[in-house]
Amino acid sequence: RMNLRVDHICRVLHLTLNRPDKRNALNAEMCSHIAEAIASAQNNQDVGSILISSAGQVFCAGMDLDEAVGPVGADLAEVHEKLFTTGANSLKPIVVCVNGPALGGGLGLVAQGHAVIAAEGAVFGLTEMRLGLWPFLVYRSVETALGARRTLELSLTARVFSTQDALQWGLV
Repeated sequence: RMNLRVDHICRVLHLTLNRPDKRNALNAEMCSHIAEAIASAQNNQDVGSILISSAGQVFCAGMDLDEAVGPVGADLAEVHEKLFTTGANSLKPIVVCVNGPALGGGLGLVAQGHAVIAAEGAVFGLTEMRLGLWPFLVYRSVETALGARRTLELSLTARVFSTQDALQWGLV
């Protein structure tokens, strides 16, 4: 599980996105490991909370586009569904620490947090439209976090927003 470091410290399950060379892009394996780790924590009495952070300068640049080229199988769709509904389904609080850009699927992961802490200078955005793609994987969870009109505007414009905006909008 090199792509995801999992540490259990005291009562905190600490998940660290660990693909800094790929800007912590979410590939199928990483998505699956995150979803599995959060699911297994649900009935573990030794876990009081879940902390998600990342190695490197980028929190998460979104989905791994090298994988996105091929056909999306039913298994991958199921993994994405599990991952991007963890916040709504988790019995344990999820805390997300954002140290740098959280774009596309990265913003979808941030939206899973019950509490989000972001470094000054971190940026957020649904930038899929720059590639001619719609952010369908993360749209619902981001809409829940930011509201319908703001999510639509961000999806259509692919505009990147600041930590200050995220704070004003209640994301962090």
